Amino acid sequence: STSKSRFRPWSATVVKAGSLLALVENLTHYDRLDAAFNRAFLTTYRSFMIAERLQEFLARRFNVSPPTGLNPIQVTEWSKRTKAVIQLRVINVLRQWPEHFWLELRSPGTEMLLHQIQSFVRTAIPIVEGRAQQLLAIIERRLRGETPCKTTQPSIRNSPRPILPRSVDKIDFLKVDPVEVAGQLESHVFSKVQVNELLNKAWQKKKGENVVELAPNVRALIRYSNQLSNWVGGLILHHSDLKRRTQVINQLIHVAHSERACNLLDPLRQLISSTSNFGVYRNMLRVAVPPCIPFLGGFFSPSQLPISWEVSMLMGWTDLYLKDLTFIEDGNPCVTGDGLINFHKYTMLTSTIHEIQRFKEAPYALQPVSALEEYLFSQLQSACDLHDLWEKSRRLEPRGRGCENAHRLSYTSTGSHMSAMVIASLAIDE
Repeated sequence: STSKSRFRPWSATVVKAGSLLALVENLTHYDRLDAAFNRAFLTTYRSFMIAERLQEFLARRFNVSPPTGLNPIQVTEWSKRTKAVIQLRVINVLRQWPEHFWLELRSPGTEMLLHQIQSFVRTAIPIVEGRAQQLLAIIERRLRGETPCKTTQPSIRNSPRPILPRSVDKIDFLKVDPVEVAGQLESHVFSKVQVNELLNKAWQKKKGENVVELAPNVRALIRYSNQLSNWVGGLILHHSDLKRRTQVINQLIHVAHSERACNLLDPLRQLISSTSNFGVYRNMLRVAVPPCIPFLGGFFSPSQLPISWEVSMLMGWTDLYLKDLTFIEDGNPCVTGDGLINFHKYTMLTSTIHEIQRFKEAPYALQPVSALEEYLFSQLQSACDLHDLWEKSRRLEPRGRGCENAHRLSYTSTGSHMSAMVIASLAIDE
């Protein structure tokens, strides 16, 4: 095969770089099936080619010609053993593409592309009838605007009945059950994020006039994340009375415990992150009991977490994964020095995107409580900004009171100051 000369393999199964033609050949190779490569290619193809060209390359691959120099008997044998497998691989890729990896927005151009694939598949029915019929059904659903692949959402049928506050007309944060707060803080925007919003740093690109916003759900989630962080900081700094602030911190710690128990990792991370704002942190030090920090330092350590948890998940994906994607995009060229597509870059992007997709599949769901949703929505919309939090902090705890330096010198942080601060707050939990 001529494709081997176009690859830079790390090993026999990992592709580092290749020409576009060679990548498509590897996608439909007759003697090996590389599922990881196929997933990376179909997840990121929009970064290095347009959909119409992919369809064109696959159609050309389906009608591949035999190598030169074969006699008639060898051509017949090649057609039976090699071409038939290649054609089957092409149909399989064409089925996976619209079913699981469709990144095209609805438009007249997309509809035309689907009709082109449909016409091509109909010509292939005599060769691969059963699989071609399945593919035609998938295309029909796409043309109707349906999603062929069913997405699994956590069921709320068996979730516990919501614990409502005594009065839903005037909700007091301190009197709301922490589990219910944790459940309502899980952002519904998160499940709406699409793969194409995570490619080419789409969330950083400004919307132009008469241009569709490229990453509306990611941008909405970033706004939600910022609002949540500012709201939590505002809750702590709202009260001038130290005892009242202590009660708020206690309630937030109970919410954090509930989020951890319910596997609501992103709001857990946002709650922790919100307290990393120095204006909030310096006030919480006055509430915390530093000698207890080393003893409680294992609260977020890997040894104390279930095996199914990963430490990186505790940071949430809103910040961590978007930073990872940006680092990969900025730190790796799209094309190698000799003009090949840098597929290693797209393999790394796929790995991060796959982690995000796993993270979206939360196994726990609580029943929505409209009163709490409305309360939290109004609170988030009116949250303070960072400058206001700092000014409030300075008014509550003016510089020179001596508490900050004393507390800072009384213990050694077990990690970042935001996690150490939350651990410190656990000391007043009982």
